[in-house]
Amino acid sequence: MALTNNLKRQVDLPVWEWCRFAPVVSAAGLCTCSDESLGGRYIYYLSSATGVTFHRYDTVTDGWQVCQAPTTTAVAMASMRYTTKGGMRGNVLGAGSTSIIIPGLQGQKLVGQTIRITSGTGAGQERTITAITHEIVEHGSATAGFTLTLTDAQTIPKKWTTNQWAGYQCRLVFGTGQSQVRKILYNNVDTLTFSAPGFQPYDSWNNTGFSAVAPFVLPAANTMYYIEKSTATVATWDTTPDATSKFVILSGGIWLTVGATLAQGCFQIHYYDVLSDFWVNKTKPAGVVPTLGTSDVSLERCGEISGAFDTGACDASTARNMVDATKTWAVDRYANYQVRVTKTATGVVQKRRILGNTASILYIDKPWDDTPDTNFTWKIYGDTNAIWLAGNANSSLYKYMVEEDLWTPGQDHDSGICRDMSYNKAGMLPFYATTAVNTAGIKTINATPSQAGTGYKVGEILNVQAAGGKVRVASITPATGAVLTVELFSCGTGVYTAASGKATTYFYPASGGGGTNCQIEITLVGNTAKATTATGVSHNFKVGDVLTHMGSNAARAAWNTTMTVLCADTVTTFEYLAPEATAPVALWSNGTTLIVDSSKNWTVNEHKGKMVTLTTLDIIPTSQIRKITANTATTLTVATLTLQGVVGTSRYVIYDMNAFGRDSQYKIPAQGNDGWATAGSTATSLEDTTKTWIPGQWVGYTFKVLCGTGFDQGEIAITANTATTLTMSGFTPDVTTKYRIMDTWGIATGTFAAITLQDTTKKWTVNQWLGKTVRLNCVSAASAPRETIISGNTIDTLTFATITQLTDAMSCYTILEPAIRQIGIQAMWNYGTTLPAEKGKYLFVPRGGTLVGAGTNLIDRYDITLDKWEVTLFQNPQAEIQTLGSQWSYDGGDYIYWSPCGATGTRIFRIHISNLTVDCSGQNPYAHGAGIAGNRMEIITTADGLEYLYLMRSTGAEWWRTLLFWT
Repeated sequence: MALTNNLKRQVDLPVWEWCRFAPVVSAAGLCTCSDESLGGRYIYYLSSATGVTFHRYDTVTDGWQVCQAPTTTAVAMASMRYTTKGGMRGNVLGAGSTSIIIPGLQGQKLVGQTIRITSGTGAGQERTITAITHEIVEHGSATAGFTLTLTDAQTIPKKWTTNQWAGYQCRLVFGTGQSQVRKILYNNVDTLTFSAPGFQPYDSWNNTGFSAVAPFVLPAANTMYYIEKSTATVATWDTTPDATSKFVILSGGIWLTVGATLAQGCFQIHYYDVLSDFWVNKTKPAGVVPTLGTSDVSLERCGEISGAFDTGACDASTARNMVDATKTWAVDRYANYQVRVTKTATGVVQKRRILGNTASILYIDKPWDDTPDTNFTWKIYGDTNAIWLAGNANSSLYKYMVEEDLWTPGQDHDSGICRDMSYNKAGMLPFYATTAVNTAGIKTINATPSQAGTGYKVGEILNVQAAGGKVRVASITPATGAVLTVELFSCGTGVYTAASGKATTYFYPASGGGGTNCQIEITLVGNTAKATTATGVSHNFKVGDVLTHMGSNAARAAWNTTMTVLCADTVTTFEYLAPEATAPVALWSNGTTLIVDSSKNWTVNEHKGKMVTLTTLDIIPTSQIRKITANTATTLTVATLTLQGVVGTSRYVIYDMNAFGRDSQYKIPAQGNDGWATAGSTATSLEDTTKTWIPGQWVGYTFKVLCGTGFDQGEIAITANTATTLTMSGFTPDVTTKYRIMDTWGIATGTFAAITLQDTTKKWTVNQWLGKTVRLNCVSAASAPRETIISGNTIDTLTFATITQLTDAMSCYTILEPAIRQIGIQAMWNYGTTLPAEKGKYLFVPRGGTLVGAGTNLIDRYDITLDKWEVTLFQNPQAEIQTLGSQWSYDGGDYIYWSPCGATGTRIFRIHISNLTVDCSGQNPYAHGAGIAGNRMEIITTADGLEYLYLMRSTGAEWWRTLLFWT
């Protein structure tokens, strides 16, 4: 039953309780995070006294427990955040109307958990698991063990079909490495693969090898293993998932970032699945973050802990908006939030980022797959695809895209892999492959051999006369080894004729298997195609999978259709029936100025003027940033690339030219640089009657359209302006047109130098940017981004410290609003404030300090809806200083708690995030030790709604808590 708190303010003073000491003394970079859900039980603690260790504190039993540690080295800085709607991810293996087959965990721990379909058939549906059964479907003993793979080369019975076990889980049960569990990405005849660099874009949630971090060791020869699946019982699906679907168990997860060397990508990022006690390696932000991860940082997520901010029913909408005529929203109230629409009849959910909103219309970043109408409902959340990173002595704010496993310095619009041609399986990113045609390949065989032979074993693979054609023994008579049935394993590259009595010879094992005299019957011969994936990339296709081929030119358009996988003799090849005798030819090819993704269907020039980061395939990528000058449905034209896109392996992400948190030249909103066109606009003018611009203030500047009419126009020149009108040409704006003038960001023009950047389209006030930070996104064709402090400016030129000389006409820049952040910081999303107009709108980020005792009293907040900072918020009183060791915690409501800490501090305060008053919140039992980086203050909410503040002593193991009852 609910607990009533009768403690009285002034009568009952705050009392601090001593909890069990932490198992490791707090030191630089060590950090905590807590389960923020109602009734959350655990607080997690990352430490690195002697190698990295990971513990959790049980707030129910007042005890500490060791958990699996991430595969990372000792750290000087780190930050963790809990997500209540994260958890174990995987691929659906099959489903029925009231069941689902998954690579589940042993025992009954999944019973009562919620499973969500994240993509593929039935995406977005949620069900509670009411029962589960666990099944071992294969077992064996490894003949070799490695970090990424496990091989079982025994002659019996390990002759698997290609990708037979893709998506299942493998558990090591005896011998070296026992107790570890991993999901199988793909398999050949005798080897299971658990991690591969080329598979990161396709399944970043499960692409992790075995751990050698104590107490775990890598598997080796004679390690025994099980391959397993689980069948869960659920309520009836609206749309039954299938093998194209992916799932997550909503049992909780943790995001972690730690500092790293340049060779390690500046930062490492990891994800912890609480239920599985398992860490997943994610792609590092190499080429996006300009400095090594050595100073204090903070991660923050915009998760579902807030619940939906608004809900309703859809009216007839278009491909790029969602309409609900009953709403009267404030303009852009939900810009950069996320809208989810659900089709009532199917339960299928689509998610999109909101670019902007008017009173009753949301405009989205990508077209709908299924355009909403009166058969849909909708909900608005924070951008659950965003993990924010702030700090590290930078002014920049960075975004990690959860589902794409990519980083961006500005709002993202799309991403993918370079592909001249591609093969798409529903629910997955398409694979690039080259394709060859055999006009006399084996199309079908008689499953019953024309001569059975003797001495064969199930799974043996046999050549069919000429090289290339293969069959697999599917069943035998046990007593004699006579072959009862065979299945096609490869269509072959030789010339075949339809006939019976085709002799076979051993293909695998190479030494021969002992069987003799099997002959098969070819029933149909004709055009067959064999596709080979890119070097370093394996597929997980199975026989019977339906694929869509994309990217062939008009002369070979017959190839742009669906086909069924006929056979797959390796994990890098697959075969199907060819639609014609001539091989497909790509419409476009990736080059020094062209990025091609045949799976896309963009509107022409919708990405003109945006930026693109092109990276290599690894989780520690090499990258290059370029400006997009044009696009077709499937291509991006860019300035010359030195890191040319490699088909099948190079990844890209498209995002806005202005970095997060741009400054504004004019601070008065009515003179500002963005807004919505009004009804008086014409083919030569954009009218905004909410403005009172200074006549002529924008002459020579350019603007971009963010959504609505004109979104495909790129940069548009302003030739004149009145108080309410911009003179322009190229299109006719209307009330759907949201625009942004390029006042503090753009492309370098004019003279290049090592200490200056000129943009001749600007008319700044002399030295108005003195002391501000400028982010340079592509200094030259080959160099990484960087930040530098502006030492002065003229009307069109910035001066700063010496950097690599600007040599590239595509060098883009953003003047950033906030100062750099260094130590004693934390990013906190105000998802639970009681003020409706502000709920979920801000990231609060303290300014921090530079040295012990050299701090600030300042706090800033980032407005997610406007992509702007509000700096130097006035607090009352405001004399307390943030220094090294300052610690923070948000209570999920209206307060941020703050321990200034330092070497001798004991005071704790709270800040009301709407009225910015600062009150004392008690004092911890005695002084902290030396101030150190890393946040170690958390709030837990009991099932009865009581809040406890937990605090770890800096440079100590003391662990305290106090009841927050005086609110």
